[in-house]
Amino acid sequence: MRRGKLTDKIEVAGQPTADEVTGLKAEGFTTVINMRRDGEADQPLSPAEEGQVAQAAGMDYHHIPVDPNDLQPEQAAALKKLLDEAKGPVFLHCAGGPRATAVALVALGVKDRDAALATAAEAGFPITNPNQIAFIDRETGRDKP
Repeated sequence: MRRGKLTDKIEVAGQPTADEVTGLKAEGFTTVINMRRDGEADQPLSPAEEGQVAQAAGMDYHHIPVDPNDLQPEQAAALKKLLDEAKGPVFLHCAGGPRATAVALVALGVKDRDAALATAAEAGFPITNPNQIAFIDRETGRDKP
């Protein structure tokens, strides 16, 4: 599983295994947020199963299903609320990392598209999906005249 720090409080990643989810508690994570939709390909744990593993390890678990080609501002708002309420470090993931990174950057209020894309690349998850870039453009106001 690839991982990268987005902020001091947020780490983004691709899909973890059950053992990796369990190990997050020992690393100090208090919250796991899964942005994969139920039934996606190559999903070793369903969102419900992942939630059971995370909660059994003593962490909070949340599921915000996001279509990688149709990101919505409501999903960023839901993530912002969870990030604000988290009592410690947050492990945020999707299948590969860029989808979760794009939503997180909007949730964090990044207002500059170039800065958002640079931050994603620095975290190890360059955003190349045109739909995810368009989402960032819409939410940062870059698509406005």
